[in-house]
Amino acid sequence: MSLLTVVQNAMVLTGLPRPASVFSNTNDTVQQMVALLYKEGRELVRDYDWNKSITVESLTCGASNAQTGYPVSGFARMADQTDVWNATRKQKIEGPASSGDWRDLITRTAVAYPQYWRLINGVLNIYPPTSGDTITYEYIK
Repeated sequence: MSLLTVVQNAMVLTGLPRPASVFSNTNDTVQQMVALLYKEGRELVRDYDWNKSITVESLTCGASNAQTGYPVSGFARMADQTDVWNATRKQKIEGPASSGDWRDLITRTAVAYPQYWRLINGVLNIYPPTSGDTITYEYIK
C-alpha cells in the first residue's frame, strides 16, 4: 500500500475529496494528513520491535564499567526483553540493574556473580567488567 493510497482512503473516510497526488499537493489538508501519517509511522517504529530494526551488537569488554562507544551510533533503545550476554563465559548478564542496585554494587565494589548491566547517560555499563570478554545484545536502530 502506497502513501498516496493511505491518504486517499483516510480522506474519503473522513468525507474529504480524494487527492490525485500527495507530495506535490499544496492543499493544507493533504499536507496535514501526510504529516500525521509521518508522526504515526515514527511512533510505530519507536514502540515496536520490527524484525528489520533489530541489530545484534558484539563488543570486546573494556577494563572499566563504562563501555565507551557502546551502544553504537544509530542506537534507539534496547530491544524488548533483550538479554545481554557474556559470550566468552556463556553467561547471561543480569539487568538492567536498578539505580539502587547499581549504586550498591559499585559503592561496595562487591564481587558480583553474575555480572550486571545498566545504561547510564547513553553508555552501556558492565559490572564487574571482564576485560577482553565478548559481550552481545540486541538493540533497535
